[in-house]
Amino acid sequence: MPLPYPILTVAQLKATPLYELSYHLAQKRQSFTVEEPLKARERLESVFTSNKFAIPLVRGVNENIILSNVCIANIVNINWTGMGPGRTICRYKTLLTDYPVRVMNLVTASGYLDSGTLVLDVNLIKRRLNRLEAEIARLIEESEEII
Repeated sequence: MPLPYPILTVAQLKATPLYELSYHLAQKRQSFTVEEPLKARERLESVFTSNKFAIPLVRGVNENIILSNVCIANIVNINWTGMGPGRTICRYKTLLTDYPVRVMNLVTASGYLDSGTLVLDVNLIKRRLNRLEAEIARLIEESEEII
């Protein structure tokens, strides 16, 4: 997708302090233009008429992982009580389609529950899921040391 976020290697992510990475990504987010969603739509439409990928991948590496953040929409914790059904937890997207490409190594920050718990929607191979869990535990441990 032609969005202004950088493509980063694992080495770059490890070498960058979390506060610096957060600041850098926030600056990039502020640089979005009205044209960005239109470009993204054109890119998605071109996928069905060509052999292009909709998501940028770095060729020549062992694996890619895609991180997506849709927390601003908080799609997983929608309050439908005004319409009657009550609280609803939903899934942001489904990857079970007729499209012949399997999507792996995708992590989406989908929103927050009332408790403040972050909901991650993941589609990872077992090895990557184990690594994600270990890294989340490490970040929690590091943040507790700071506090």
